[in-house]
Amino acid sequence: MFSIAEELFLLSVHEKKHSLSFSSNYEVDYALAGALLAELLLLEKIKINEEGRVEISPEAEADDPLLAIIWKKIKKEKRPRKINYWIRLFGQDQKKVKDQIIENLIQKNVIAVKNKKFLWIPYKEYTQQDTTAKFFSKEMLRLVVFAKEKSGDHSIILLSLVRACDLLDHLFTIDEIAAAKTRVNELVKNEILGNSVMATIQKISDAAAIAVLAASSS
Repeated sequence: MFSIAEELFLLSVHEKKHSLSFSSNYEVDYALAGALLAELLLLEKIKINEEGRVEISPEAEADDPLLAIIWKKIKKEKRPRKINYWIRLFGQDQKKVKDQIIENLIQKNVIAVKNKKFLWIPYKEYTQQDTTAKFFSKEMLRLVVFAKEKSGDHSIILLSLVRACDLLDHLFTIDEIAAAKTRVNELVKNEILGNSVMATIQKISDAAAIAVLAASSS
C-alpha cells in the first residue's frame, strides 16, 4: 500500500528520462505538500476551520514519520495558519519532504536513485525496481476516469493533485488529454457534493494548484 504522496511522486517521474523536469520539479513539490495535508485530514490528525485555517485535532500525532514531522510543525505554530501558508512552507521545504518520500520508496524496493549530471547540471535518476507499482497506479486511475471504475477518496485526491501540477499527460495520451481533463473535473465535482471531507480536501488541492501556478510563472 502506497501513500498518496508516494504515488504522486511515482507518477511525476518521466518514464523515458527517469527524472523530473526542471519545471515539474517545483510544481510537484507543492502538490506533494498538498498530498501530505490531505492524508493528515483523512487520518483526522488535522481539521480545517471555517476560516480555512489548519488546526490540530486532539488525537495523537501520525504514525508515519513524515506525516509526524508535518503534524508537529503545524502544532508548534502559535496560531492557526491558512492552507496556502502550509502548502507554500512545505513546498519550499521540499528537500526534507521529497527526500523522505523517496527514501520510503527505496525501502519498499520500488525505485533506485542515482546522482547524474547533464553537462554541469546535477540531477537525480529514478529507476524502477518494481515496475508493477507505477503500472497499477496508472491503470487504476485510468480505469476510474475512462472505465468508470468505482473510485475511493484516495484515487480522487490523487487525480485532483495530478491535475493541480499539470501531470495528466503522464497518465493519458495526447488524444485522451482533453476528455480526461473533463472527466477528472466531473469526478472531483461529484465527489465533493455531500462529502464535507472531500470538499475540504479540494480546498487543499486548489491551494496547491495556486502555488504551482505561481511557481511556474515566476
